Amino acid sequence: MMGFLFFLYAGIEMELFLRNLHKLRSRLNLAPIQIPIAQIPTLKVEFPTSEPSQVDHSAVFQDMESIFKNLKQVDPNDDASRYIVNAAILFIYRDQAILVQEPKGKWMLPGGQRNRPETPWEAAVREFNEETGFYLDTKQLLFAKYFDYRGTNRLKPPHTRIFVVGSRQPFGVYNPATIENQETVDLKYVSVHDLLAGLYDAELRNSNKFSLRFLRKLL
Repeated sequence: MMGFLFFLYAGIEMELFLRNLHKLRSRLNLAPIQIPIAQIPTLKVEFPTSEPSQVDHSAVFQDMESIFKNLKQVDPNDDASRYIVNAAILFIYRDQAILVQEPKGKWMLPGGQRNRPETPWEAAVREFNEETGFYLDTKQLLFAKYFDYRGTNRLKPPHTRIFVVGSRQPFGVYNPATIENQETVDLKYVSVHDLLAGLYDAELRNSNKFSLRFLRKLL
């Protein structure tokens, strides 16, 4: 009870003091105390003016597509020549390409032998899914080109079709458990520019090394 009375008394005294101070300042005609605005601490709060925009990859893909502009456009229904027995995919997401590693240690583009009556495109997609463990959604493709490669023997007709595709579909981490028949043992993403510059030639299977050299001449 005594504590309550003490605080009540202190409050009344403070109120009287402030009133007397105000009267004194009025009699002396003193200006009110002003604090420069610059010295007053403020809390800056920013509100977004709009929803965050989606990441736009179009410029990167346009750059990629321009690199391969000299290649032919893919027709999924094209049964191709009877000489095409192999198909592979140079898959590009933004500026990264996928390589898979065979059990012997060499790296290669996902691909393999064509099983008739499937078209080269169907064979390439099937082999890509089997060797990467991913599922290639063809509806996500931004561009799809191809070139035919005849190998080192120029007297023979082309026997391999390599598709170059750009996709908005990103893939995750390689999971060996999803690979059929243990066709590959690893997967990695590499720079498209470095791959075309030949920086990975020493790691590639010979057939891919020579086909990519041929591709460079077409660009």
